[in-house]
Amino acid sequence: MKTIHSVSDALAYTLSNLFHSEQLMRDHFRVLADKLTSPTLAVQLEEQVCGCENNLLKLERIFNYLMQEPVSGHRDTMTQLINDTVRLTASVHNHYLKDVLIIGGIQNIQAVKISNYRMAYMLAVELELDTVVDLIQQILEQETEATKALSTLFIYRFNKYRKTADV
Repeated sequence: MKTIHSVSDALAYTLSNLFHSEQLMRDHFRVLADKLTSPTLAVQLEEQVCGCENNLLKLERIFNYLMQEPVSGHRDTMTQLINDTVRLTASVHNHYLKDVLIIGGIQNIQAVKISNYRMAYMLAVELELDTVVDLIQQILEQETEATKALSTLFIYRFNKYRKTADV
């Protein structure tokens, strides 16, 4: 890991981790979408994939603006959240419960992403990088909308599960 000596270094490190995390999530969501039984959840996952791709484009624009390349970083947190979701849902037989657990896992991932984007936003504000601030703000708005859509779907699938299970 690169030593961080300044706010600028911290921003570059945070953005690099976000860039690599978006790539990881995009690839994972594509694989996961093929294994779902719920068409609604499959559509939501496809929207997540599109969101990751849009975020990657914005992050590439940010790196171009900063005249830097993303440095390789560790994605331990995202990898762990993804692996936890996969392990948790692997043995679930009720497809409604499986959907609920998958959505919950995605919401955990989004919470970490949003937190990191907020940190990057504040660092960019501190550095007075208006273009970077604007792009991160767009990402945060899109992530917030995606979170709302997932929450609605979570409640819907949970209520379906409650009707089919011995709770």
